[in-house]
Amino acid sequence: MRNKAVFAALLAALVSACDYVGGRAQSSQRTDAAYRAAMEDYRAGRLDQAIAGFRKVCRDDPSNSAARFQLACLLLDSSRDHAGAYCAFREYLLQQPGSDKERLARDRLAACEKEFARELAAKHGLADAGAEASAAIASLKDAATAEKTFVSIAAGISISYVQNALGKACPVVRVMPNTPLLLGKGASALCPSDNISEEDKQIVEELFAGSGVCEYITEEHMNEIISVNGSSPAYIYLFAKAMADYAESCGIDYDKAMNLICATLEGSAAMLRESGDSADVLIEKVSSKGGTTIAALNKLREHGFTEAIRDAMQACTDRAEELGK
Repeated sequence: MRNKAVFAALLAALVSACDYVGGRAQSSQRTDAAYRAAMEDYRAGRLDQAIAGFRKVCRDDPSNSAARFQLACLLLDSSRDHAGAYCAFREYLLQQPGSDKERLARDRLAACEKEFARELAAKHGLADAGAEASAAIASLKDAATAEKTFVSIAAGISISYVQNALGKACPVVRVMPNTPLLLGKGASALCPSDNISEEDKQIVEELFAGSGVCEYITEEHMNEIISVNGSSPAYIYLFAKAMADYAESCGIDYDKAMNLICATLEGSAAMLRESGDSADVLIEKVSSKGGTTIAALNKLREHGFTEAIRDAMQACTDRAEELGK
C-alpha cells in the first residue's frame, strides 16, 4: 500500500510537471509568434503596431531581452518615448550583462538621456503658471500609482502640491533645469521626495546628468534656485547682447563681437570653476590699478549693478512663490 501511495504521488507530480512544461512551451510559442508579428510590422513600416507588439511580448514574457532591445530601439529612433526607451535599454542591460550588444545598448542609453533632457528643456516654461501646472498634473491623475515616480519641472510647484493634485503620495522629484540642456551644457537642481527609492532617484539624476551638471537642493531653497540656474541664462543673454550692441555702435561687426563675448564668458566660467580662486580674487587679478577695468567696474557700481542683480533674482523668487499658491 505504501509503495502504491508513493507511486501515485510521483505520478501526480510527473503529470503536474508535464502540464507546467507544456504550458510554458505553449506560452513560449505564443510570445515567439507575437515577436515575429511585431518584427513583420516593423519591416513593413507599421511602427505603431510594432511598438504595441513588442510591448505585449515584454509584458507576457519579461525575460524576452530581444523584444525589449527592439522596443527600446524603436522608441528612441522614432522619437515616440525617450523616457520609455531609456527604461527599456536599462532593463535590457540588467538582463543581459556582457552581451554582444552591451556597448551599443549603453551608447543608445546615453542618447536617450540627452534626448529626454532636450524634451524637458524644450517644454520648460510651458507650465510656469499655477493653473497650467494644476491642469497638467490633473491629467495624470488616473495614471498615478504609489509605485510611479513623477518628475516636475514646473517653477514654484512644491512636491506636496504635486502629490495632492495626483491624490496619492507618489514619489516626486522636483527639478529646475535650464535651456542649455539642449546642447548638453545644462545645470539642473534636483529635490526628491523622502519616499523615493534609491534606484528611481538615480534614474532621474542620470537623465539630467546626461546633459549637464546636477546638484541636490533642499526644497526650502527650490524657489530661490530658479534665479540661480533656471532663469539666469536670460540675464546672461541680456548682458552679452548689451555688450555686442555697444560694440556694433562703435563700428565693430556684431557677429565677431558676439563670438569674442561668448568665448570670454566660457573662459571666465572655466576660471571660476578650475582656477581655485574666488570671484573677488579673479576680479582683482583683471583690475589693474587706475586701468580700464577699474573704470568700467566703477561705472557698474555707480549704476547699482550688484543691487540690480539681487533685485532681479528676488523678483524671480517672489514670482515662484506666487505660482505655488
